[in-house]
Amino acid sequence: MNKHYLEIKILPLVIFVLAIFFLNLFQNGVKGDIYLVSSPLQRAFWRAGEKTSDFLSLFAKSQVLREENERQRIQLLEIIKKNAFLKGLEAENKSLREALRVGLADNFDLIFGSSYGKDLTEDSIIIDKGAKDGIEKGFPVVTEQKVLIGKVGEVYKNYSNVILVSNKKSVLVAYIAGKSTSGLLKGQGNFNAILTLIPKDAVLNEGDSVVSGDLVLGQVNRVINNDVKPFLEAEVSLLFKTRDLDRIFIIKKPQ
Repeated sequence: MNKHYLEIKILPLVIFVLAIFFLNLFQNGVKGDIYLVSSPLQRAFWRAGEKTSDFLSLFAKSQVLREENERQRIQLLEIIKKNAFLKGLEAENKSLREALRVGLADNFDLIFGSSYGKDLTEDSIIIDKGAKDGIEKGFPVVTEQKVLIGKVGEVYKNYSNVILVSNKKSVLVAYIAGKSTSGLLKGQGNFNAILTLIPKDAVLNEGDSVVSGDLVLGQVNRVINNDVKPFLEAEVSLLFKTRDLDRIFIIKKPQ
């Protein structure tokens, strides 16, 4: 009984000692086998780690590039806005200088404005001045060259509609410069106008200037003498063009 008990206790100890011995004896070989078996897995994990590292690095760099691009975009927009403001200010100053040169500012109380919408089919424009700027319906609108282009129509808080003298609804008294001859200037649309109700005995020539007070309207392009009508008519070539409508002056009527 004691002998069998000793065998049970001693046998595992002997096996353990032999295992340690053989493990040390063949340690290098065992390690090599383990490395051989596990090397594909190690390479896979290593490459995956490298790819993950590269991806994170690229992500970080792309984030930096996006932030830099956004910063440069904001700076560019600021430069564009600043240049646009300076160009607008330069254009306004140029218009004011020209208005002073021709005496416009000396004779009238002016409000400088710009058009930002055109309805050329109706011969009207929208300007950036409204009731808050003191604009009222009927105020004359001119260019920096003292050319009358129309009058204020509907007025809103921040903008107004300007009816051009070529608008079919436009009618105003006009005169031939240097003469006592007068008539009614009626808009014909498409930047055209006609001077009508001119006395039959009036001396009228092509090239005569057509004015309204101190403001210029255009020139007589063709005299029409119709025997059926008891008055003369004249086609008038207006002196403003589409490009002249960008920068305008509104004349405030005296109280």
